[in-house]
Amino acid sequence: MTSPSAADDADRSPATLFVKCWLEAEQERASDRAIALQPGEDFRVAGVRIAEQGNPQIAYDGLEALIDRARSRSQRLGNLLATMAAIDHVFLRIHPRAAIVPPGRVARPPIPYWLRDLRDRRAIEGAYLESSSRLLVPRGPLLRTARNAEASCADSLADRFAALCLAPAQIDFDGQAVPIRVLNFGSDVIDGVSPVPLPGRERIAFVPLAEDDTDLEVSRIDHGGRPFIRFAPTAALDVVQRMIDAVGITGQVEMAIAPELVTTPDGIETLSHQLRTLAAAPNITLAGTANTTEQRSNQPFNEAVILNSTGSVLFRQRKLWPASFSADDACKIGLVSDTHTERLPENNASGAELFVADFDGFGRVIVLICQDFTHEFAEHIINFYQPDWVLVPILDHGFAGHRWAHKRAFALSQNAQSRFVAVTSSSLAHLLSKPLPAAIGMAVGPATSEEASDTDRASILLTADPARSPAVAMTQWRGPGWSQVTVELYK
Repeated sequence: MTSPSAADDADRSPATLFVKCWLEAEQERASDRAIALQPGEDFRVAGVRIAEQGNPQIAYDGLEALIDRARSRSQRLGNLLATMAAIDHVFLRIHPRAAIVPPGRVARPPIPYWLRDLRDRRAIEGAYLESSSRLLVPRGPLLRTARNAEASCADSLADRFAALCLAPAQIDFDGQAVPIRVLNFGSDVIDGVSPVPLPGRERIAFVPLAEDDTDLEVSRIDHGGRPFIRFAPTAALDVVQRMIDAVGITGQVEMAIAPELVTTPDGIETLSHQLRTLAAAPNITLAGTANTTEQRSNQPFNEAVILNSTGSVLFRQRKLWPASFSADDACKIGLVSDTHTERLPENNASGAELFVADFDGFGRVIVLICQDFTHEFAEHIINFYQPDWVLVPILDHGFAGHRWAHKRAFALSQNAQSRFVAVTSSSLAHLLSKPLPAAIGMAVGPATSEEASDTDRASILLTADPARSPAVAMTQWRGPGWSQVTVELYK
């Protein structure tokens, strides 16, 4: 993608100037940005007028000239930030939020030719442009109101803008550079995702799939004399039919989500064919995670697969940080003796990339599989990309307000307008003789919502009756029960 550092005049546009300004502004101290001399309203109007003209090089030069009017360092920083705000304002015309304005209700300003080109580039490449290991992308969330400039209760460069963000193109994962791949999908039903009819009122189905101790196979595999633990559905569990039956019970939902290590590659392939036969398939289905046939060092990957309503595979996310299982619990299941004291790592290899999926009619989605949700990179990517949805398939014995997943979602919700949706199976609760019925679904909203109709840090825990199969729980965002931990069951 085009770099603003290139010498070619064709690279000069308001977008490349925004990147150049961001890289300069982030080197300034937060207090210096806060105290920078702010230009007047005439400057803002002039900045928008220059940015919206058709010739990108002339716009670049004109905006740069505005910045260079400064007679002091503080004035220059103020001019620079105001110019970025003007460019951001023009980019709102192609931000996915613009698509949800009812046609004919609001006068739509024209879109400059250079801006149309960037909109088309993003549709193909995922980002408007790339530079210095950064990606210029729409500021998240895509369908809901962005964080306000004061949301951090301190100066935040990213929170100053509603349409644009210069986000990292890789994450630091314990010293390794893991690339971030941004994908953009349209609204067609073949290889995209149907738009949400009522953003903020999405219906979500939580499907455990593995429901009792006969559905989950837990085995020991040794590598170099050390025991590892392998989880997989038992051969007797028909994961495809159970998923299809569960979705049929809930009726039309926008999202169905299944948990970690409860399906197989063959099952997902069959499910992709079965979904297209349903009269009301979810817009998005996270079909659980599976042990892949591909291996690294004799270990499969732990891979989540996301499908659309016609069963097309949209993307696959592999777990980056394999977890470990306590020796006490491994002893209860019969994998080790009661003298064993070391935790058993899961028998899965680490993934090598992280996906950010932009569905312009549905929202920005990232998938963090169980332990990945706890790593510090999760906070980093959520803060920058501000996804609409963080999907968390887990293998655990249930959710509760005092346990790790709930605490982690509450912590991450402090700095994002994201919706956190997590699901686990109930088989492990049976195997470990935990109290039943256990909560198998969890949803948590932003700590401070920018939506007037939202409750701050709304949350809900959902339980599926283990005595009924298929088990499934369903909720609607902003629906009944969000002020307490309550349940709505569909059996």
